[in-house]
Amino acid sequence: PSIIDELPVVAVIASQADSPTTVCGAEELRVKESDRINAVCLNLSNMGCEIIEKQDGFIINPGSRLHHTNIRTFGDHRIAMAFTMAGYITPERNILDDEECIDISFPEFNSILKSILK
Repeated sequence: PSIIDELPVVAVIASQADSPTTVCGAEELRVKESDRINAVCLNLSNMGCEIIEKQDGFIINPGSRLHHTNIRTFGDHRIAMAFTMAGYITPERNILDDEECIDISFPEFNSILKSILK
């Protein structure tokens, strides 16, 4: 529960792992700023990841190379940040439907990320 807000970016990282990752007991993700379980599953699947949505989490079966896509953020800053980062492991960046929602919690996110990745 102490890392519940970090699970979207953990899911992105898990998509690059050597073995499956299972997240369970995270039903709280369904009632955050968005249904983050659904948002993570939808967007990772659209990027080419094999992911199985469960009521209280998901199972990620890595192995497929991710590709960029249009990301549905659902107005959720954590989803937007996680999938901005996911775009850096693809040949082209992801296109977010609402990048400005990041400003809710971390207005400097994109400038700091760009300075790190120079």
